[in-house]
Amino acid sequence: MTSGAGNGGIPAGIDGIPAGTDGSGKARPWQGTAEAWQGRTEAGRRDPEQGTAESRQALRGIRQGGVGTQGMKSADTESDGKAGAGRMEGAELEERGQKTGKRKRGRHGGRQSRKKGFLPAFCSILSVLLLLVVVGICIPMTVPRLFGYEVYTVVSGSMEPAIPVGSAIYLKSAVPEEIKAGEVIAFYRGRAVVTHRVTENHTVSGEFITKGDANAEHDLEPVPYSALLGRMEVSVPVLGSVMAVCSGSMGKAYLAGGVAAALLLHMLGGMLRRTE
Repeated sequence: MTSGAGNGGIPAGIDGIPAGTDGSGKARPWQGTAEAWQGRTEAGRRDPEQGTAESRQALRGIRQGGVGTQGMKSADTESDGKAGAGRMEGAELEERGQKTGKRKRGRHGGRQSRKKGFLPAFCSILSVLLLLVVVGICIPMTVPRLFGYEVYTVVSGSMEPAIPVGSAIYLKSAVPEEIKAGEVIAFYRGRAVVTHRVTENHTVSGEFITKGDANAEHDLEPVPYSALLGRMEVSVPVLGSVMAVCSGSMGKAYLAGGVAAALLLHMLGGMLRRTE
């Protein structure tokens, strides 16, 4: 059911819905226009002056309604701007968090890679050191023999301090007549090998007169040329004791174990590098 409003024919309302609303009770801009038109026409019939005053009042309502609408629009725009700013700030924070996480992961990854790379390097270095120790022990025992030297270990102190106990001496064969007084020779005395200094060389009788540096008297028996082993070329302290240990059965087992351990460490280092 509808009702007309004067000569204008603009609808004044629908059953249950107030005029100038869209059904939700909120005022709309056309509400002021309809009411102004209705007031102008009805008031014009009653009193022209009264109609004009009411029309002005209605127009003020239209302006106020328009201002209210603009205020609502500006409020909506401001709220949308704040929401957009909040979303941008959230996006920036998320981006910063991602960058920070990447940097932390990069630092942790670098530490883990360094830790992983340390073990293979340690195994390789240890294997090289073991091989160097084994080679360093074997070379003085074997290589000089290839050049005609004989290697002996000093077990008594008769030649101290020049040649201490535990020294390794390297002998080379020499012509007995060419050996001079003051040189050190090694010779057989019974089944033992003795290293003493020559004090006299009797080329006519073919004998040496020898004496230990730590002894007060000359040796009781002269040394015949036939008992000569060789002339000492060099002596190395302590090396003789190490060679004496390594030349035995236990020493050889230690050397073999050192070589095996070096090879295993080298293989382990290679496996660790491949798994990284």
